[in-house]
Amino acid sequence: MSATVTLFGSVGPSELAQIVTAHWLSFPPNPSGQSVFHREEDQAAKVAREATGGGFVVRFEVRAEKVGNGEGLTVRPEDLDAFNAAIVGGIHLIAEYAG
Repeated sequence: MSATVTLFGSVGPSELAQIVTAHWLSFPPNPSGQSVFHREEDQAAKVAREATGGGFVVRFEVRAEKVGNGEGLTVRPEDLDAFNAAIVGGIHLIAEYAG
């Protein structure tokens, strides 16, 4: 079994609905283009709190070889399928912030 890294993401209501539809196993394409994930929950929570209309924080594990040594990870749209395939154990909702 390969090592994993815990990441956190901030998603809006429509993205969360798509994650639910995907049985909590994958992220949809980000409407703004690239998806950004963080190693620290606080960073994802800050983005979710500042989102117009509210936001949600999710936590997930991804195979370590997909993540560099930086504080965050930016996933380009063309890399999203491979990134989703590297998620281990599903995506978990951990916080909700009203807009």
